[in-house]
Amino acid sequence: MFGVPERIRQMIAFFTFVAAVCLVLSLLAHGSTFVGVNPIQQMPGFWLLPLVIMMVFFAALAVGQKQINKTSKHESRDFVWRYSPSWLQKVVYIFCLYAGFNFFFTHFSLLEGGLPKRINGERVLASHGKVVRKLTREEYERAEAHVARAVSGHLMPFSSSSLMILIASRRCRRATRAGRPGTEISEARNRAGGALLPREATDKPSAVNEAAVAEYPMIRAEFIERNKASKAGDKWLGSIFLIVLVLACVLWPRLTDQVNQWGIPWLTELFNRPWAVFLLFVLLFGLLTSWIKKWKGLAARMVCANCGAVLTNYLAAIAIATGNRGQCGKKAFDDGTV
Repeated sequence: MFGVPERIRQMIAFFTFVAAVCLVLSLLAHGSTFVGVNPIQQMPGFWLLPLVIMMVFFAALAVGQKQINKTSKHESRDFVWRYSPSWLQKVVYIFCLYAGFNFFFTHFSLLEGGLPKRINGERVLASHGKVVRKLTREEYERAEAHVARAVSGHLMPFSSSSLMILIASRRCRRATRAGRPGTEISEARNRAGGALLPREATDKPSAVNEAAVAEYPMIRAEFIERNKASKAGDKWLGSIFLIVLVLACVLWPRLTDQVNQWGIPWLTELFNRPWAVFLLFVLLFGLLTSWIKKWKGLAARMVCANCGAVLTNYLAAIAIATGNRGQCGKKAFDDGTV
């Protein structure tokens, strides 16, 4: 018989596999709605997918909470961010933002605030028991596809966040088991899967920022000067935002005519609602701005002296105010300040 730790390991591995499969199915269902496929009709068991994902999500929360209870108070605050892949963290972040946009655009624009239903043998679009309008067979199937798009758009952040929590829990368990007192660091890294050990265990920065930290030290005063220079250089981002916005307003009729000529249904529907295009533009511009600021911070060597994390935006403000990085809780500078 397997011991309790072995059963827990197998349980985490099982739910990780299920979460990954659910994420792939959610992406396939969501993407198929943009090419004229109705997942509700053409994917058997579509409505079982939300149920399975919610079960996996709550299982991941339980596993994560169990791991938090076993770790120290300091490590429990951010063990998911420390042990989960950085690319998966970005995916979860993007999916969460997209889910909000997708819901409002699909429900209030594509579905006109209603849902496709059959009332007295007729296909209608209904909202709160009131018939908005009657639907043809093609319109009814298209509306069902839009419902599937709204639902699958919410399933993607739930399944990806479940996968992130489960991967972090698994890596944290392996790192903790491999890093027990008396275990050599090199052996622990091999048993834990190389970079799976926390940064504090090796007292080295991550591989991505290792070169940046190698050219330390940086004192607080120097960091403040570089942070001011970085903020001053960010003004051009606001100028680009305004220029693109003005050009879009001036050239909007030509843009819509060009999109209509392409004949892509979902893109045509999107450009028929300028507010949705504006929200999507703000979302994408925000993601691009965040990436540029992080890249500039890394290029300026504005990284934590302890863990090598890039210190920009609110992390820079915390480091300047306290002398520590907000997540690792250790000294961000090498000037002996607290």
